[in-house]
Amino acid sequence: MTMSNTVRPLNVLFLCTHNSARSILDKLSLQQSARDLAKC
Repeated sequence: MTMSNTVRPLNVLFLCTHNSARSILDKLSLQQSARDLAKC
């Protein structure tokens, strides 16, 4: 079996209550992780 080179989008939902800074930090962390994976 061979691996396909197609990339499927990943939908992520962050739910943070009473502290909107957490969702911003989570978004930045996810973006950085995606950049790191794209380098592989």
